Amino acid sequence: MSALERTRAIPRISTFQTASDRGVPQMDRREARRFNLSVPVRFMWKNHGASAESGSGKTRDISFRGLFILADGCPPVGSTIRAKVMLPSLEGSELFIRIRATVLRVEPTDASEYAGGFAAVTKKYALERPHQERSEKQEMLDEG
Repeated sequence: MSALERTRAIPRISTFQTASDRGVPQMDRREARRFNLSVPVRFMWKNHGASAESGSGKTRDISFRGLFILADGCPPVGSTIRAKVMLPSLEGSELFIRIRATVLRVEPTDASEYAGGFAAVTKKYALERPHQERSEKQEMLDEG
């Protein structure tokens, strides 16, 4: 059989398919385990005019490498955000995670509570208690 005949014998797929479309399990390519966690979050970013914008919502999932936030107002792709994720109380001790991250994508969601959401990759994070808290606006303005 010639090379041309072998090429013609290959079945053609008329539409693009992924491995999951064909029933082949796909490996998660994320570098960190992602946890489904729905907790309140507040976030801020600077718009093009250098004024601070803010929003609030809930996390959909989170890992040490990134998070997805459900919200009505989303920062633009490429924005650096500062977020404060409120963790569930453990034995009466309140904790939160302060995060600096870059927005990777913004997308509509089917969540009835929020119009959309955004994914962000973490640049820096810290676990803190409320008494360590600074003014979020002041912190954003200080770090530029």
